Amino acid sequence: MQINESEWKSIQEYIQSQFNVKPDIHNILFLIGVQELGYGFQQLDQATKTKVINFASIYILNYVEKENKQIFKNQGDEENYYNEDIYKTGIINYFKSKKIL
Repeated sequence: MQINESEWKSIQEYIQSQFNVKPDIHNILFLIGVQELGYGFQQLDQATKTKVINFASIYILNYVEKENKQIFKNQGDEENYYNEDIYKTGIINYFKSKKIL
């Protein structure tokens, strides 16, 4: 799977400038989850944070093409299930669909 590095860098720069957080996949997923679940600016406990990230992880896979989802499903136990390229692709497509990118 090939991701568009310039689009990924644009998202990272946007996240850094707008939210002043490290623009890694984990933080971006958290921000997407907060947005989509409508939490806004409020203090969240650890259980809620976990719920937000789990929701965003699943939600963002809706923005990944079917053939890429199949690659994700077919990975063996010995491989890392957290395939960054799949999440990066989903995040890029999410930002495009929301007309942020």
